[in-house]
Amino acid sequence: MNAYRIGCDLKRSVVPLERDINHRKMEENIFEVFPAIQKHRFFGFGGALTQASGYVLSQMDSRDARSVLASYYGNDGVGYGFVRVSMDSCDFSTGQYSACRTLQDFKNGAYDFSNDEAYIFKYLDIICEEAGRNVPIMFSPWSPPAYFKDNGSRIQGGRLREECYRDWALYIARYLCEYRRRGYNVWALSIQNEPHAIQTWDSCLYTAHEERKFLVEHLKGALEANGLGDVLVLFWDHNKERLVSRAESFLDEESRKAVGGIAFHGYCGDHFGNIGWYRSSNPMHRVVMSEFCMGFDDRDDYLKQLRVYGHEYINDVFYGADTMIDWNLVLDCNGGPNHVGNYCMAPFMADSRFKPHSNMAFEVIKAVSRTAGSNGRVLYHSSFRSDIDAVSFLRADGSIGIVFGAFEGVVEDDLGVSGVGKDGKAACGRVVNVRIGECIFRLSLESDALTVLEIDENEYGVCR
Repeated sequence: MNAYRIGCDLKRSVVPLERDINHRKMEENIFEVFPAIQKHRFFGFGGALTQASGYVLSQMDSRDARSVLASYYGNDGVGYGFVRVSMDSCDFSTGQYSACRTLQDFKNGAYDFSNDEAYIFKYLDIICEEAGRNVPIMFSPWSPPAYFKDNGSRIQGGRLREECYRDWALYIARYLCEYRRRGYNVWALSIQNEPHAIQTWDSCLYTAHEERKFLVEHLKGALEANGLGDVLVLFWDHNKERLVSRAESFLDEESRKAVGGIAFHGYCGDHFGNIGWYRSSNPMHRVVMSEFCMGFDDRDDYLKQLRVYGHEYINDVFYGADTMIDWNLVLDCNGGPNHVGNYCMAPFMADSRFKPHSNMAFEVIKAVSRTAGSNGRVLYHSSFRSDIDAVSFLRADGSIGIVFGAFEGVVEDDLGVSGVGKDGKAACGRVVNVRIGECIFRLSLESDALTVLEIDENEYGVCR
């Protein structure tokens, strides 16, 4: 049995914890976990190896670069098990590029992977070395090449010309084949990153009808014809506030068979119920949180990082996400490089001398990821307060891990009577009584902190 707290000082502190097997009267402040009621399998966390991240890693001392990647993927790291890569350039690239620079290059099959060779392949190799396995990669295109689009540009949205659907599907398949030829684990592909956004960087618009048509009539066939029929195809890959309406418009009998699930981003508010709706409506599909970050101005605001990341990631997982992929693995001191000035923060930031430093976002991810483990199950729980964020896991080894988030002062000194103290008087304060069967674990929560409770199977098994 283990309990610890993470606060804004970036340090872990031990949480006072009591266990009472025979407690019969204490019914206040109950947080009850039900190991027999399992919601969905959770596969783990990951991050995006953008060209920007690769560039920053390339500027570091090689030992520092490896140390950063080991902090994510190594045996003693966060526990990352996935990586996301952009097909061709995105906003977090040093500039715009396509593997086939011209239409003639595409027709000739002349793909140029020099950008990936410079900033991606080397660090994918290190990631796999540190993880001790061939880490699954999710690919996302930000835009087709300009010569396939109706606006003749990679930026400012535009649309894939319908007469180019077949060629773009073939382009994607050939791109993935190159990664597989090099030995990488080509796991998943989203059809389009943020298909509802017109951006000053690489972007492309699809209606639900267009996205469905492209997948069913062209992309799925191109993948299968090139030996990529096992690749998990995800649709939407955009903000979760429109998740339900998009799914209702996109999914029918044909598309539900062709697609393996949905990807969403963690921006634009909570909307956690939308994740839960999709999970319950499509229980055989994967539900992947594929991108989230905070703005560059928040890089030193550890309290805000704690609140925002903690609230988002705890609830994404509880409501139905089975995979969580954060945005850039590492960025420079300016929140880039970024060819359009769309800067943000990352869990690791490099200073002006390219020395890496982690922040509170990293600590939050570590707490949730390591508590979850890999291939565990998210458990149903019932809580005495709706304003305490929490997610519970039945882990592969039979233990239970719970992450509590008490943010923005929601847990105050007036939490209420928690039971009877050793002196026979009422014990008040920041106390939660975690019940599993007839066993109660009493621990204190602190405002604006994460509190983690880990219970071995032997410790709660006697209570069942």
